[in-house]
Amino acid sequence: MINNASLTGESEPVTRTEEMFDGEFIESPNIAFAGTTVISGSGKAAVFATGMSTEFGRIAHLTGAVEAGLSPFKKRSSR
Repeated sequence: MINNASLTGESEPVTRTEEMFDGEFIESPNIAFAGTTVISGSGKAAVFATGMSTEFGRIAHLTGAVEAGLSPFKKRSSR
């Protein structure tokens, strides 16, 4: 069981299996991500991505690409 809350915000742990999956990594039942917590069980892992190639790296890239703008409060107060 893995807690993916740091990536998905979901507080319920999810089961990991050996089952193969052809889709989005985040939905894969056989991947445990760096930065997540193992709640129970044991297993073996192989690293297949590091740094900006990981899910955390993808999120960092997305947040770095956001342009700063006025907050709704600043928009209202500057009228």
